[in-house]
Amino acid sequence: MHAGPGAWTPPPYAAGGYPAGAGATQAYGGQYPAAPAPVPWQPYGLPSIPASVFYGEPEPAAWLPDEGVPTGVRADSWWIRFAHDQRRLGLVFLAVGFIAVFLRQATFLLQLLFGAPIFEEAFKFGLAAYLASFARRSGTLLVLACLAAGAGFGVMEHYLTYAEEGRMMFLRRIAFHATATSLSAVTYLTLRGDPRVIVRWGATIPAVFVHYLNNAGALFLGIATALAASDGERQAIVFVGAIQAILLLLHGVVPLAPGAIRAMAHGVVGFLARRV
Repeated sequence: MHAGPGAWTPPPYAAGGYPAGAGATQAYGGQYPAAPAPVPWQPYGLPSIPASVFYGEPEPAAWLPDEGVPTGVRADSWWIRFAHDQRRLGLVFLAVGFIAVFLRQATFLLQLLFGAPIFEEAFKFGLAAYLASFARRSGTLLVLACLAAGAGFGVMEHYLTYAEEGRMMFLRRIAFHATATSLSAVTYLTLRGDPRVIVRWGATIPAVFVHYLNNAGALFLGIATALAASDGERQAIVFVGAIQAILLLLHGVVPLAPGAIRAMAHGVVGFLARRV
């Protein structure tokens, strides 16, 4: 309806929905309550679990998209993104190792020579890296967690597969798995100082190499002693001692030769990243 001359017009409104201006003051006597403060939105129910509990807080990017990334690997690939965070990296190692060791094993010979060295070391290190990631990049705790994870795996392997072995071999198995996994921790801490974060995926390479030497050597030693019709006890003692000595030696060599270790990891991981 058209408002003629002298018709009342509604007063203008200010922020908050209250009248403002001279007409409003005359109509309402100038008594206006204060505009209510906006109420922030609050979710109902239980709060969700933050993603950092599972994946950790990603580190600040220490790499540049055009530097340190192997040729043929995208700078935004999951190889780069997950390597920034120890918890995500540990989860990948843990998942791959668990599937290959416990769910989809190869034949005995392939498992002994190839599957066990690669995937057992991945499982043990992944478990320790994930658990230790809750301590905010503590290198000491990572080494201790790897020792515990390796020793626990040795006990489990004994009761599941080698329950008939003697006490000395049982203790030797525990020591081997514990020191092999702690070697992965030492290697990871050495690689973590490289701005090319993709090299961190090579944390288990030295341990896998020694594990392969152990399994292959044990297989050939068993064949040789069987052909020679001897118990091979002395040879086994020498072989076990040599493997353990190599593991302990590498604990000192890896931190003293970071350039060589990082170059090796960069080449091996880059080769894998171009194919996976």
